[in-house]
Amino acid sequence: VSTYGGRSFCPTCGGRVTSVGEEEAEVMLGSLDVAPTELEPKYELWTVRREHWLQPLPGAHQFGHDRTEGEAADEGEARIAAEGDGESTRSAA
Repeated sequence: VSTYGGRSFCPTCGGRVTSVGEEEAEVMLGSLDVAPTELEPKYELWTVRREHWLQPLPGAHQFGHDRTEGEAADEGEARIAAEGDGESTRSAA
């Protein structure tokens, strides 16, 4: 795996495998032999490109394109508030 700017790429095909930021890590599920079932996606990006036969993920926030800094910050504040109630609204998906 080669890493550049927080993103990791497959040395064979060049496909992106992971992206690690300050607040979260993004893992391409297609890069895993077995997808972990305990992970629950919290949002979907680029839904404007979703195939018509794919349904939105239940309970996941939908973003037509990338999230803006404001949307990410709003989501972070909501997560912090929920964690204060003893709930977790974010997973590593």
